[in-house]
Amino acid sequence: MVIYYLPTYFQGSKSSSPARSGILVFTTAFFIRTYHSWRFRCGCPSDSSTSVVLTSLYCLSTNLAPSAIATGLSVQRTGRYLVQHYIGWALVMIGCGTLSLLTATSTLVMTQGLQVLGAAGLGVLQVAPKFGVVAPLAVDDNALAFALLAYIRSLGQ
Repeated sequence: MVIYYLPTYFQGSKSSSPARSGILVFTTAFFIRTYHSWRFRCGCPSDSSTSVVLTSLYCLSTNLAPSAIATGLSVQRTGRYLVQHYIGWALVMIGCGTLSLLTATSTLVMTQGLQVLGAAGLGVLQVAPKFGVVAPLAVDDNALAFALLAYIRSLGQ
C-alpha cells in the first residue's frame, strides 16, 4: 500500500507529475526486493535514453536491495531467522507511522528520509520468511516450498 499511496501523496499534495512522483518513490523501491526477475519483466526499454536509464536503475534497485542483503547476511552469521521478522515489523510500524508527519509543506529531504525506515522493514520482510519456510524441510523439498511461497504471495498481489 505504501507504493500505491506515496505517488498519490506526491501528485495530490505536492503537485508532482506522474513521472516525478515515480522518481520520488525510488527511495522506497530501492529497499524493497521483489520475488520476480525484473530483468525479464523490464525487457527491452523503449528507445528514449531517459527511459533506458530509469529502467536500468529500477531493475538494478529491485535486485540489489540493501535490506535483503543485510537480512541474508545476518541470518547466515547468527543462524537465527526469527529476530529479523521482529526487526522488520518494528521498522515497518515505525516507518509507516512516521509517514503521517508528511504534509503539503514537507521538504524533499523529509519526504525521502521518512521513506527509509518503512521501506527497509518491508525489504526485510520480503526476504526473512524464506528462511522460516525451508528451515524444517529436507533440502530436496526446498524448491517446492519456495514455489508454494511465491504462489501464495502472488495471490495477495
